[in-house]
Amino acid sequence: MAPSVLSEVPTPSQPFLLWCWGRSWHLSPVPCVTDGLGVFLLHSLYLLSAGVKDGSWTVLQLVEALGSCLENTDPRMRGRGIQLLSQVLLQCYSLLQEKEVLHLVLFYENRLQDHHLVIPSVLQGLRALSMCEVLSPGLAVSVLKAIFQEVHVQSLLQLDRHTVYSIITNFMGTREEGDGWGEGSAQPAGGLPDCA
Repeated sequence: MAPSVLSEVPTPSQPFLLWCWGRSWHLSPVPCVTDGLGVFLLHSLYLLSAGVKDGSWTVLQLVEALGSCLENTDPRMRGRGIQLLSQVLLQCYSLLQEKEVLHLVLFYENRLQDHHLVIPSVLQGLRALSMCEVLSPGLAVSVLKAIFQEVHVQSLLQLDRHTVYSIITNFMGTREEGDGWGEGSAQPAGGLPDCA
């Protein structure tokens, strides 16, 4: 008989994001491992995205479960945790509620101040959030200001510059002038980043 409370469930001997107890998958705090994490992330992405899509858990519960990775002192580990979260968001952005989007935007804006190894994953998460229809008015401007204040876009790799360009075009495609863009502010100061 499966326990009714996740805290009563024994921890597995092998580290992984989800583990099976009975016939259902349970979200558990994510231990960060250094070996084989690439495969681990890919497998976890499939399971986590499916869990968010079917309502087994929310994205905010996923953030809580990823806590040890997102707060790790090693920037590579933080980057991998944010990468996993961002990839889930890219698959599930249309399911997010306005409150979840607000919290995630604040989290990702704060992560723009993180180590340079983390920034590409942060930009991917912001790209997912830029596609959300429930983005509160003014958050688009807030995200763009944070990007251009915290990140030297011209120094990014082309793929990451393209991600910034995608964020801008997503906002331009889904926001109206009354959504906090303001008159004449649909293009950030300094123009669009060079993607070449």
